[in-house]
Amino acid sequence: FKHEWEKPTDSDLKLEPSGNLYYKLTPALTGTLTFNTDFSATPLDERRVNTGRFGLFFPETRDFFLQDAAVFEFGGSNMNNSVNGRPFFSRNIGLVNGQSVDINAGGKLSGQIGNTGIGALLVSTRGTDTTDGQILSAARITQPILDQSKIGLVFTNGDPTGASKNTVAGGDFQFRNSTWLDGDTVQADAYYERSFSSVSGDDDSFGAAILLPNEPFGARINFKQVGENFDPALGFVNRTGIRSYDAAMSEHVTLQDNPNIRWWEVGVWASYVTGLDNHLQSRENGISAGLMTNDTDVAFINIYNDFEAVDSAFSLPRNVVIPAGDYTWTSANVHVETSVARPVSLVGEIECCNLYNGRQLRTYLGVNWRPDSTFDIGLTHQFFNINMPTGDVEIQIYAMNLLVNFTPDMNIQTQVQYDNISEAFGLSARYRWEFAPGSELFVAMGESGQLTHGNHYHSDTSQASLRIGHLMRF
Repeated sequence: FKHEWEKPTDSDLKLEPSGNLYYKLTPALTGTLTFNTDFSATPLDERRVNTGRFGLFFPETRDFFLQDAAVFEFGGSNMNNSVNGRPFFSRNIGLVNGQSVDINAGGKLSGQIGNTGIGALLVSTRGTDTTDGQILSAARITQPILDQSKIGLVFTNGDPTGASKNTVAGGDFQFRNSTWLDGDTVQADAYYERSFSSVSGDDDSFGAAILLPNEPFGARINFKQVGENFDPALGFVNRTGIRSYDAAMSEHVTLQDNPNIRWWEVGVWASYVTGLDNHLQSRENGISAGLMTNDTDVAFINIYNDFEAVDSAFSLPRNVVIPAGDYTWTSANVHVETSVARPVSLVGEIECCNLYNGRQLRTYLGVNWRPDSTFDIGLTHQFFNINMPTGDVEIQIYAMNLLVNFTPDMNIQTQVQYDNISEAFGLSARYRWEFAPGSELFVAMGESGQLTHGNHYHSDTSQASLRIGHLMRF
């Protein structure tokens, strides 16, 4: 296929000054100001196709929000093991009903004052044709107690869509001790949060967890409840009105004198999700075994049994319907990684064979080639073949990443992605040159479009931006 570029008009070309100012208020506390924030350096999201009932979680990739992101983390292992119920998810800032909006200006304070952890964020976003601009804020404070533990508070305010008045407030306790069990670590986390919404009403989420992250034996157990009307507009929720229970045990043995194997591991896990009426909605029980060689090659096998009580029909891609009903199935996957120390490294995974009341085959293959310090080329392919009584669907996702380091101060990064469900093509190319210490030239180009009938290519968006930056220290 081909795409013929059109000559840009005056309305296509515009100068949009932007800037970020970082100032160390103390050696441990950073203040950041931004205006007309430029996200052209942000990489493409990993292309994924949803084959489940609940929304997908895409991690934050923008530098402004990634800086000191750890100070905003809340809830400990409960949020690490399950993202459902997060009070703050910075990716919601700059996104309104799936449409990107610009950030006019913002400020962030992050770091520590003495032993107190501080995270504060205030951002002004632009509106869309149907929504007004919004002022959004988040704050997080933590205080160490009991030597290795800490308590904390979190607060968010604002709704990116402007459709409601929304506030979330919560607190957590993260306990750590490495002396009780002869040097083994004991962790315990607990949190409570409540959302206040002018549309959804008020509701809460809370949870607790105990972890023993030790060798050779480790274990964890988690509990979480997410209220039916829990609605953090600046957070992430993809399943409400539930109680979830998770437990896992593992044995991880490091071998000191084995010429081939560095470590091996076996484990079991179980997870249960019920409604607030304690009626079982989902269950998964599984076993796993894996090892790492002395050359850092890794292999794992997982066998699991699932149960899903589907209360209303939903559709997979291509309108393959999963009717309401109870489903139980058993499946397995094998995952293999070769050492990244080799010029060519591989990641492969295969999953088979059952899904709901049908069959599935899923494969993943990634190849990375680093012939020298100049080139780094990665290719990935994901394949799903799902056969159900109501129909079949085949999913294929392709991606390529190319990094060329011309010099230590100059490189170009390119990403290309395509999937056959949306038939959407994405391209991102980013050139960076630090031509003097603290001075940088950055050029970004992006293209998105779709393959239409007859393999004709239709361009949706073509963008190019140029940025010259200088770091001033004073």
